[in-house]
Amino acid sequence: MSGSMLSDVELTLLSLVAEGPRYGKEIEQLIELRGLRDWLIVGRDSFYYILERLEKQELLTRSHPPGSVEPAHTIYQITDAGRGVVQTGVSDLLCQSRSLGESFAIGLANLGALKPQQVYRSLIQHREGLTHRLQTSEAVWARHQKESRASESTRALYTHGIAVMQAELDWLNTFIDQWKADHPVVERDEVRDDNERTQTPLHHRTVDADAGKQIQKLKRPPKAE
Repeated sequence: MSGSMLSDVELTLLSLVAEGPRYGKEIEQLIELRGLRDWLIVGRDSFYYILERLEKQELLTRSHPPGSVEPAHTIYQITDAGRGVVQTGVSDLLCQSRSLGESFAIGLANLGALKPQQVYRSLIQHREGLTHRLQTSEAVWARHQKESRASESTRALYTHGIAVMQAELDWLNTFIDQWKADHPVVERDEVRDDNERTQTPLHHRTVDADAGKQIQKLKRPPKAE
């Protein structure tokens, strides 16, 4: 939540309307054009529901052109109260530093609750997800740069996000290497897992077959005199 007690999605939609009266369809297009869809979780149906909720809070107004009541053709316009909320909310967000109480940081603060192997595997999984997000963001940002002149907001959003993810990835690589050095059991387990993955089904069948023969020898009854 921002200082205005609006969610990130609500504040973003209200900010777009604060730039000038917008058709519903125009707001949708701006979300795509500025790359906001990659950072905000909002579906098309909930999108118009949120705008309606903002109207009930008297932060914006909406009107319909003659002969049309389609949400995409609805005109949204910010109120004086809405403009004050946007200015306060965005200013508050820009002033805030990243909190040490975020989910990942809380996990780091409680590493002692896990075994070294569990910590290692969790960090590897986190690194894989972070790497995927970073590559996706870099690809989308490159596309924005090619397709059109990116707005200042879009440039700030992507360059900051990419820089933060890259910095965290660099830290993760260093920390994971140090963790392996401090906890040799992690590397032994990793080698064992790799060996198990490289065993072929044929190898498993051969071992099972040999074991079966041994069992047959042990259970074979003595010959009659």
